[in-house]
Amino acid sequence: TEMGMESLVSDDLINDLGQLAVLRSLEQNHAAADSLLTRILTLREQGVISLDPIEPNLYQAYGMMAQLAQQRGMTQRADSLQGLAQTYEQYARGFDAKVHEQYPKAQEHLLKALGNGEEALGSTHADIARFCRDLSMVYTMQAKHDQAAAMLTRAVAILEQKDQSTALAVVLKDLATTLDRLDRTVDAEATRQRLATMRAK
Repeated sequence: TEMGMESLVSDDLINDLGQLAVLRSLEQNHAAADSLLTRILTLREQGVISLDPIEPNLYQAYGMMAQLAQQRGMTQRADSLQGLAQTYEQYARGFDAKVHEQYPKAQEHLLKALGNGEEALGSTHADIARFCRDLSMVYTMQAKHDQAAAMLTRAVAILEQKDQSTALAVVLKDLATTLDRLDRTVDAEATRQRLATMRAK
């Protein structure tokens, strides 16, 4: 499919740039290696390539950039990049644990990702909303519905600021269902009405 081809091109491009970065690093050309890794992340931000936060390539790229910055004596940049690497590594591990239904382990990793992410990305970054939604699912599977509702409410607030209507619709639907589980019928209905109004626009 066309979607599959796009993904293949994306993966090939990420791998090629990553391997080139490793080669330049081995040649002690740290600036060139950093430039190649920065290009991967820039292409991701521009939507040219797909690099999901659950993929190890993302936290590995940040980790390698942190090492390169450290080798160049750029301590502050190294610390910042290491914070990003740790954030996305914890998220990837948490997501994997969630998929394997290891919910306490998933909760532990995702809470670390959320805590690290607030420092590394800022509290209103779109990925923080994603961490919150995944945490809400983990809480739900453990019947911790109050915590799930709190995470979803926070995700809604972030996504409203980012004007991400598709993601917001998904989270609002989840929130309404969670509020039902808490017997907060009025709040659940208000959330569904909000979703219906948004979709009607």
